Amino acid sequence: MDAERTIALWMVLEEAMEEEGLMDVYEIRRKTLQVLYRMETGGVSFSQKRLDAAVKKYDEQADHAEDTCIALADNNIDNIRSPKQLQGVLFGHYGLKPVAATKTGYSTNAATLQALVMTTPPRAKASYFINNLMKARKYSKAGDYLESYRGGGH
Repeated sequence: MDAERTIALWMVLEEAMEEEGLMDVYEIRRKTLQVLYRMETGGVSFSQKRLDAAVKKYDEQADHAEDTCIALADNNIDNIRSPKQLQGVLFGHYGLKPVAATKTGYSTNAATLQALVMTTPPRAKASYFINNLMKARKYSKAGDYLESYRGGGH
């Protein structure tokens, strides 16, 4: 009885996937299912040495981007993770127009930075500052993510 229902369900689903043009996606998922299952149940191994090197690389790139931000802000900031200091540089030092307000001042989140960089001339010092700030955040996040895997493979 269960086998008959399963076959009937498959026939309905197969027809629907064909109508929607999803059979290619189904085939890819079907072919990778065993590999993904083994990875999920058995874990994934990686080289600790390579992981350490990647963490170091991202940390160095984040530090370089952060140092560049500080220099571009004429040393008017010492902590690029401080929203208050970023507000001072972006909206005070560079005189950019705020995009959105928060309870504690103007927003300095990723969406705001994207909007600011789109409205700032590409060769302007503020544009270089924003791009390096976004790089610093990206590299720092990547390093933190990889750092969470130190101590053994998952």
